[in-house]
Amino acid sequence: MTLRKPLISSTEELVKKDFLFYMYPTAHNVLELDILKGRTKTTDPNGIRDLYNESTDPSFKGALLSSEAHLAFRNIEASPRKYFYSTKDPIMTQNIAIYMHKESCFSDQINLILKGIINGGFFNKWVKQYTDTDALKHKATNGHRPINFDQLSGAFEILGFLMFISLAVFLIEVILKKIKAQKNK
Repeated sequence: MTLRKPLISSTEELVKKDFLFYMYPTAHNVLELDILKGRTKTTDPNGIRDLYNESTDPSFKGALLSSEAHLAFRNIEASPRKYFYSTKDPIMTQNIAIYMHKESCFSDQINLILKGIINGGFFNKWVKQYTDTDALKHKATNGHRPINFDQLSGAFEILGFLMFISLAVFLIEVILKKIKAQKNK
């Protein structure tokens, strides 16, 4: 008997069919959903490996909490003998940065998500929220920016110092000229 016909497409369906959810202890500590209360079990990496093998058995009543990247890797590794299915709804999302090769199998999915973020207006919202858009517009329209006083303060300090020296030299010249004039009398 198979528990997966038709294919299960959501976490809610897994709960209705009384599946258990297996995960690492760290995920168990972070994930606190009412829908999963009493249905979660923790396991170590070796246990997860065994559970992946069991999950291809149609009578296994368990679901593994795993990343999509790991699941894709498992499917590539097991193809064409086995296929690991996933629900379409995420149980947990976690923000991470991943370096990706140009020919990655995830390029199309990531591009689709990024286009959705841009078309949905989130990108512009975040740009306005975290950057000074007025400065960006000014910089884009005119390549030159006016110099402010802080940028010129060093030049003013040097000018002041040199003017002080020139005043001192001038005063010394005037004093020496008066002394020389008094000696000549």
